[in-house]
Order: sequence, then structure tokens, then C-alpha cells
Amino acid sequence: MSVTRGGILSKVPVVFVTDEHYVIPTCVAITSLLANRAPKTFYNVFIIGIKLSADSIAKLDSIAAKNFRLKIIAMPENKYAEYKSIWPGFHVTTVAMHKFDIVNILKNYAQVIYLDSDIIVQTDLSGLHAVNLKDNYAAAVKDMKGTLVNRYARKWGLSGYFNSGVQVLNLKKMREDKIFAKMMHNLKISRPFLTFMDQDVFNVSFQRKVIFLSPLYNYMINNIRFSLRRQARFFNLTKNKMRAIIKSPAIIHYTNSRKPWAHYFAPRVRVWLQYYKLSPYAGLPLKRRLFTQKDLLLIPRILCRLGLKYK
Repeated sequence: MSVTRGGILSKVPVVFVTDEHYVIPTCVAITSLLANRAPKTFYNVFIIGIKLSADSIAKLDSIAAKNFRLKIIAMPENKYAEYKSIWPGFHVTTVAMHKFDIVNILKNYAQVIYLDSDIIVQTDLSGLHAVNLKDNYAAAVKDMKGTLVNRYARKWGLSGYFNSGVQVLNLKKMREDKIFAKMMHNLKISRPFLTFMDQDVFNVSFQRKVIFLSPLYNYMINNIRFSLRRQARFFNLTKNKMRAIIKSPAIIHYTNSRKPWAHYFAPRVRVWLQYYKLSPYAGLPLKRRLFTQKDLLLIPRILCRLGLKYK
């Protein structure tokens, strides 16, 4: 184990899955991770990359910092190609299914943090990595919208439905119980009923062997649709504690379709832009839109209510 003058380093393995479409937010997420770490934290960052260009690889490799190592692991582009036609037009692609491969790729690791690319890290994550998983497969945060609005916990017969975008994975236990084979089996037999693909498969495969974390570690932007009182009740927190988390979460997760790198009026866009300007892509102008496709579909309805016609 590496040692510094101030003592032993805390080595934290962190995994991302990305392709060419998400390489910019991945770079920004890593930038935020490094900007907010503790002096004694050593991040081993692994990027499972699908069809990354030479320029994108160069940009990722250009991220440099003390006590930090980055490794890109190239994956076959068409590994999950057979599933593409199941969710046409959905904003989550089959690239996300490569999350299942983490347990096989990082064979020398017992426990890792997995992070989606559409996040901003605002604190050191060594404490998150140190969570005692015991015999559980993962630690994650309950998905409020998925539970209360979409009723996915009820749909799959679960005590709680979690978001798969931030997970502490117990790879050792997953290998012992052959969870990869179980996930692939569930993917095949459940695919006509899947809504969030990889997230549903993780929930169904892990069942009740999950520790539910505070929303501090995965504050989903979708939650702003709920009142403070309802959020506090859902996560079993006081309103003051919930208010503090909303104001400054350890991890912001841009879970809606209005992403800060693609839309001008995305929630918490200024926070994301702060780290974008520190990233290897800082000099590259973003191609952002004023409206989402959903916004455009609402225009006729809004004009109709105003007594106007839309042509």
C-alpha cells in the first residue's frame, strides 16, 4: 500500500462506463471527483469505454493529478447489440448494460464505487467506499420517482427500488454467488417488461441484499418535483437534514432528460459548468439547446390553453 508523509493513503477504486456520446460528462465527473477529494485519498479510476475515439482517449488520458491513476478498458461495441431494438428512442442506451461486466473485469477488487457519468461529486468518497456491505451485494440510494410515481418496487415485488447510477458494489460477494449469470438471465427473461434496463436488472437480481444509503450520496435532480416534506418523509429524515442535503449533496445526479451539457436551462447547470471549465474540454464550445423534445411537444397544448393556434 502506498504511503505519504502524512500517513497511509486511502485507495478508492471508482468505475465509469462511457461511450463517445458521454465522454464529455465523464471527463467533467472525474474532474469534480479529483477537485473535491481529501489529501490522503488515492483514486483508481477505471473507464469501461465503448468505441471511444483517439481524441476522446487522449482527453481522458490528459487528466492528471497527484495520487490518481486512470485506466481505460476497451469493450466490444456490439456486445449487447441484440437488445437495441427493445428500447428505441429511450435516453438510456445499451451502453449502460456494460455495468454488468464490472464484476468480471475488476477481478482483483472486492469492493468498488460505480458512478454514472451524469453526476458531479462535491466531496471526498473514501467514506462511501468504506461502507460495510457485509453479505449485501450493494449499497445504493432509493429512487424516489421510480418508487412513488412509477411504482417499480411494487412491480418487481421489492421492499425498495434503488437508483443504479451510484453504487458501492460488493464484487467479492457477487462473484461468490454468480450474480453476473443471474443478471444476464434476468435481462433475457424480463426484457419485455423492463423500463430502465440495467437499473431494473440490478434491482431484480440483488433483491433485498442492498443497503440503502442517504440521498446525500445520490441526490437525483428528479426529486425536485416533490416537496421538502415529502422528500424528508420518503428518506426518513428531518426536514432540516433533507434541506441541507438538497442544498449541498455529496453527489448531484442529473437524472432527467434536461442535461447541463445539452440544455441551457438544466437544473443545477452552473455547478456542472464550474467543473466543465476545469476539465480537458474547457475550450470546446458546448452544443446546447433551449428546449427539449418534451418541451416542443408541450407547445401546442400551451398555445391551445392560451386560445392560440399552433401551425
